[in-house]
Amino acid sequence: MPIFCHYHPTREAVYTCSQCGKPICQSCVYSYSPVWCRVCVDAYHGSRQKAGAKKAKKTLLIIGISFIVGVLLIPSSDDLGTVLLKGYMCSGIYPAWILLPKVPKLNTDFQFLGLLVFILYPIAITITLVCLLFLLSLKLVVSMFLGIFIVPIKVYQSIKALQ
Repeated sequence: MPIFCHYHPTREAVYTCSQCGKPICQSCVYSYSPVWCRVCVDAYHGSRQKAGAKKAKKTLLIIGISFIVGVLLIPSSDDLGTVLLKGYMCSGIYPAWILLPKVPKLNTDFQFLGLLVFILYPIAITITLVCLLFLLSLKLVVSMFLGIFIVPIKVYQSIKALQ
């Protein structure tokens, strides 16, 4: 007994949507790998757009708050250009920080050294923390200057994602 398409009751079904399980005909197949019907593909893209809009709102909010923090909390002269530049540089820290690679995790597992660890462990931890602070400080400075170029792009992308 033939199975008919869920959306076209007069056409014979040749596939089953792997998302919803409904039988579909050749013209209803929207995606072949995996086989999805148009309704499921539209629902999937709608959920991705909602997630993109949420991420865009978060990015714009963090950029705006960073700008305000830069303007209000970093002391400078009363020159309007300098005040706005501070805010602009601070607003670029977040998008550039995300763009730069993660600071590598440093391995502090020195168990193979036995008793020597008892003596060297505090020194090794201190050196590790100093290196980590240096890397984070370096990443912060690079993010601040790289952010000058990234902020307009991220703001444009975020506004476009909200539309």
